Amino acid sequence: MIQLISAFYTKRQKELKVKYCWAIKEDFLPFSSSKYKGNSMLDKNIELKRFLNGKYKKADKKLQLEITKYYIYDWGHVHTNTLGTLKIYAHEESEVIINFGKKGVASWSKALTARDSKKFAIFDARVSVSLNGIIFQEYGVGGCFFPLLPSRNERIISFQNSLKGKINRNGYFASETFYKFYLRLIQSVANKCNVTISEIEMCLFTYAEEIALETFKSK
Repeated sequence: MIQLISAFYTKRQKELKVKYCWAIKEDFLPFSSSKYKGNSMLDKNIELKRFLNGKYKKADKKLQLEITKYYIYDWGHVHTNTLGTLKIYAHEESEVIINFGKKGVASWSKALTARDSKKFAIFDARVSVSLNGIIFQEYGVGGCFFPLLPSRNERIISFQNSLKGKINRNGYFASETFYKFYLRLIQSVANKCNVTISEIEMCLFTYAEEIALETFKSK
């Protein structure tokens, strides 16, 4: 798996700075901000994570909640969490949050990334699709797959439905353990490619639709 994802990233590394285009909503930041370094949205988003990490580590509980809410709600466009849930994601120990497993991972992994992007990375529906596509293309039904997460993207949903039709429920990593495995995996890939785990995650995110289209086209 490390070799597969490393090859996937290396092939797309130069193009990634152009392809990654997630906008930063600076107007919604809970504090004044400085200009982010870099000419690409990739570089600016990596710098945003570092900026939030630094602020979070020095913040009181109120500001920690505001940072968490910003990264999930304003930056991430996830609007389904209650205030009570956001408080848990902002203040609870990371091990407790990770033990939530698949439930809420697209949100709580953002919260952990806002705390420390050197240790944690986002896991969402698009990242799941890219990983599962890479696995399926190499191993077919004999692979072990990451949990499928809700999405409104038709290509992502189509991929997920195709995978569900081929893989039984025992063919997935356990809900309680997949995130830690994901972190170990992308950290190993990042070390091999001499980049950050954020760059590996952002690459998986960016090319999800491409993988969704190509994985089952000839199967």
